[in-house]
Order: sequence, then C-alpha cells, then structure tokens
Amino acid sequence: MGPDYQPLPAWFTVTSFLKFGSWAVAVFIVLSGYCLMLPVVRTPGAFLPRGLGDFLTRRARRILPGYYAAVVFSILFLLLIPPLRRSTGTLWDITSLPVLTPGDLVSHTFLVHNLSEHWQWKLNAPMWSVALEWQIYFLFALVFLPVWRRIGPKSVVALAFALGLAPLTVGFGFASTWFIGLFALGMFAAHINFASPAHLPRLPPGLWRGVTIAGALGVMAVMVLSRRGHMHPAVGDILVGITTSGFLISSTDRLQQLRPMSWGLRALSHPVSTKLGDFSYSLYLTHYPIVAACYLGLRRLGLGPAATFHLQVVVGLPLLLLVAYGFHLLFEKPFLSRDRVAPMRKVA
Repeated sequence: MGPDYQPLPAWFTVTSFLKFGSWAVAVFIVLSGYCLMLPVVRTPGAFLPRGLGDFLTRRARRILPGYYAAVVFSILFLLLIPPLRRSTGTLWDITSLPVLTPGDLVSHTFLVHNLSEHWQWKLNAPMWSVALEWQIYFLFALVFLPVWRRIGPKSVVALAFALGLAPLTVGFGFASTWFIGLFALGMFAAHINFASPAHLPRLPPGLWRGVTIAGALGVMAVMVLSRRGHMHPAVGDILVGITTSGFLISSTDRLQQLRPMSWGLRALSHPVSTKLGDFSYSLYLTHYPIVAACYLGLRRLGLGPAATFHLQVVVGLPLLLLVAYGFHLLFEKPFLSRDRVAPMRKVA
C-alpha cells in the first residue's frame, strides 16, 4: 500500500488495521527480551553464559551484517530511482527527504539515528528500531542483569519502564524509548517460564491467559479510540507488549505441559508462518523503499485507489518477498548462529 493511500469507505474495515503495523515492533522487542533472557535464566546466578564479549559479538553477527547491507541497499535505491529523491506528495516526503545528507550517513553508520528527529526516519524509516535494539543490548548486559541479580526481576521491569518513560517528560518522546520497558517484559516472561520453581511466584494457572485477553481487549479499545482523536503511541505499544508477554507465558506453559496447541499456536507453527519467520528480519529491512517505489510507479498509471491497492498487493507483495528472501540468503543466513535453542521445559 502506498504511503499516502486512503482506503475507500467500502474498503476501510478491511484495510484500516494496516495503520497499526508499527505494533509489530512492540511484538519484536518483547520477543527479543524473551529470547535473550532464556540462556540467562538457565544459568546459575543469572549471568551471561559466555560473558559480555561473546554476547555482544553474537548480537553483532546477528543484526549488523543485515543492517549495514540494508543501509547500502537503501542508498543505492535512492541513487537509482530519482523520484525517491524528490517531493512525491506522499508520506515518503516527511520520513525521507532530504536524502543522503552527511548527518544521515554518519548517524546510521554508528546506529544513533533514532536519537534525532532529523535523522531517525531517513534512508529507510523502519531501521530506527534496529538502532534502538542495538542500544538495548548494552542496557540488558550492563544494567538490567546486575539489577536483576541484586534485587530481582520485578525491579528490572520497573526500572526499565522508568528509564523508557522518563524521556517523554522532557520532550524526547520521538525516540520511542518506552520500548525499553517492553524488552524487560520479555525478560520477565522468560523468567516465569524457565526459572527454577523455587524462584517463581505462586500464581493462578489461568492468570497469564487472563493477562493476554485483557491486553488484547485494551489493544482493540485503542484501535477504536484512535479513530476519534490523538492517542500517544506509547499506550498502544505497551498494551501490545503486555498482550505479547501474556501470550508467550501461557503458550509456552501449554507446550511444556504437553497440552493441545491453541489456534494461535497452530497458526504460528504453520510452515508458511515459520518460513516467513526465517527471513522476517530481511523483510523488515527491505520493505519500506520497495513499497514506496512500487506505489510511485503504480500511481503513474492514473488508476483509482482500489485498483492501485489491488495491484500493489498482486505485484508489489510478491516482488517484496522475492527481494527480501534473496537479501536473507546473501546478508543474513551466512551469519546466523548455529546454536540451537534447547527444548521448552522447566529447569529443575
């Protein structure tokens, strides 16, 4: 769908949910906290199993090759498609122009572009979250884990939300720092599922399913209320984070107890879902400039909004998947860790 596309009334109920696509970042951040905490909760004393150096090296191998390849990919895209360097009358103008300034290039090189309103959306708008993820790795290893060992998981969650929400009070909300709290929710969820039973709070078995349902209802309320007026994005992101955490805990517990999978787990376990998951990072890194270019090309045909939307799906989506998968094979898969996640079971 093009950046400035507004659905026809008949299509609104079908396509309006797409404006909440940024919530996928909230899901990803919670999953990141969950996955990175798994080896820690299985290690006596809640330490990084192989030390700080190994942790940062492995994290760098996982996200930086694809990230820097996407930076180069985006620059080449802008150089080879002149319309993307000019005003287009779309959302692209707000997020990406002017392009290729020295500040854009330097800030993206050092992964600090998310800390400036002038740089965070440039080159390839979604990459602001990669910079934030990279910064959270250092908080995780140098701040959260020491606090976790001294005063416990709940204190880390409270600290993370305090650190994440405090910048909003001084006008720094554009950096979306509240995602720091969502990362800590993922850490806490891993603790609930895999820490020693002696260190787990005694809570009703259905609590986390209730948290998931309550969070989902809150998310739906935000979707409805956002049509009536402005709502701070932190509200929706935090509710999505709570829902994701509850779903992770309740679903992992279901698998650990060998109970039948829920419909949500079955959908996520489907071969199509798992295959898309294999190259979802590459898909995320490459989709924005391709979607913008496809839309601008289709707009030249002078078609109506509905026809443009259909062609964007029929033509643009397969092209996007093809490019992303090729990008994955070249710049992501060769650097993936060969380590395997241990089977889901309680640690005695």
